[in-house]
Amino acid sequence: MQHRIRALRAPALTSLLALGVSACSSEYPVGNLGGQSQPVELAPGTGPAGSADFQLDPLLSPADVSLEGRAGNGVNPAGVGDIDGDGYADFAVTGFDEALLIAYVHLRYGGPAPLEPEDQFALAESGARLALRENSAPIQSIGRAGDVNGDGFADLLVTTVVCDNLMPDGGAYLVYGGPDRLEGTMRIGDVAAHLKLPVEGVGLEGCGTLTNAPLGLGDIDADGFDDFMLIHYRSPDYADPAQIDDPVRTYGHLFYGREEALTSDVTWFDADATITAEADSSFEPRPLGDVTGDGRADFALGVQLSSYYWVPGSAERLSGEVAASAAFATLHCADEDCVAPPVAAAGDVDGDGIDDLLAYETFTRAHLFYGAPGLLDGGVIDFEAAAASFSDDLASPTERLLAPAGDRDGDGDTDLLSLFYSDADFLRSDVAFVSGAGTRLAGAQPLPIQDAIAARPGGLPFSLVIEHQNHTFEQDRIVFSATDAGDLNGDGADDLLTTSMYLLGADETGRSFGAPQTHIHYGTPGGGAPAPVR
Repeated sequence: MQHRIRALRAPALTSLLALGVSACSSEYPVGNLGGQSQPVELAPGTGPAGSADFQLDPLLSPADVSLEGRAGNGVNPAGVGDIDGDGYADFAVTGFDEALLIAYVHLRYGGPAPLEPEDQFALAESGARLALRENSAPIQSIGRAGDVNGDGFADLLVTTVVCDNLMPDGGAYLVYGGPDRLEGTMRIGDVAAHLKLPVEGVGLEGCGTLTNAPLGLGDIDADGFDDFMLIHYRSPDYADPAQIDDPVRTYGHLFYGREEALTSDVTWFDADATITAEADSSFEPRPLGDVTGDGRADFALGVQLSSYYWVPGSAERLSGEVAASAAFATLHCADEDCVAPPVAAAGDVDGDGIDDLLAYETFTRAHLFYGAPGLLDGGVIDFEAAAASFSDDLASPTERLLAPAGDRDGDGDTDLLSLFYSDADFLRSDVAFVSGAGTRLAGAQPLPIQDAIAARPGGLPFSLVIEHQNHTFEQDRIVFSATDAGDLNGDGADDLLTTSMYLLGADETGRSFGAPQTHIHYGTPGGGAPAPVR
């Protein structure tokens, strides 16, 4: 049986500009950045396993911290876990020095929330800038690798453009976490394993990777070490008659975690397994968490406009070259008509210890499946069996209708967010929330998108209203990304990173933007009203 997959695509959106922010403390004066956080000791009742569900405010509140950014290259900021093991989540952003033509990753460490402008300035200058060489290959993704070597510290993965032998430093960088913080500016190759993709092994024609592709998969074999995948595709050299009929192929190089650290002698071809498929562009891995409750992380793997495969975690490791179409079930809907990608992570929406799943029927309609043994057996997605459904025919999501927001209120379950355009011209955007709850959602669920639009003063989204020292300023700013950062300030509730840019102008020829900023929105443990029974 052949299954149709429609593309899940948002309306045209300009390239994202990635910036970032972290947390430091008013307890530390400017210039003293060596100890801006201490191990977390939560007050009673503020831990993530709250005894009651809380209802989030459906509107995104004004940012607690807003920082100016430097020009980047479209890579979103990323929460990367607790790199130094102090109990605070950390995060990374990218930047580019236009004068020196140097791309870099800025890793900042979490800590108590900054309260004063001087503290926020110290925050902006803290952490480590990990620089590539001059005129290096552009950075394409940054993200959490998980704990690849099982030492209790989160690790960071960075990928740059591959398959261009005119630019140095292409490939991937694995930065292992540890108790000793990285500070100042340094060459990324001095502190990371540089995993190269040998150009001579793949050729140059059409070779590439996806921007902002997820990198860490979680622990898919439950051996105590997190695993990750590096991806690229290669099209034939159509100038070569011998290759003219060859298919475009995509490759997912799977590395299982291990106690011994990888070194810069390791290449992508040294992966434990390589998953392959015929496709027009790179694989897009979609980590899902443990949605079957067997203690192993699961993921989907596919290509936009093409097939997606269901890859359940397994104690039996993959090895060698693995043809995706032969080894894994193709994800398909019971009515044979799906959007692509058909599934996305939801996190643990009901706090039962098993991750849940979002599946898309249309661009503006998503279904929530609670995690359970046998979920997605055979790759079948039956919308009739979904626990709850969300839709808003008037909404225009910037990427997908819903995404995990982390545990924004610290009550032990994952909340969801929707990043959407808030006007018909796609010139403004906003974020709305759906609260997770131990009492499971059922049936049709309202999305607060239209309420969020109506509730803004003058219909303005959050980033247009900047509050500073008892003064309010309005700016035409567009929200470009919203990312779960983890618990940056150690209060038991997860925080959110957003990026925005100033709208310089818009006409029939297009839009122009400038003055990028990154915003941090701290979660509020127990800060909402008790959630109603639904």
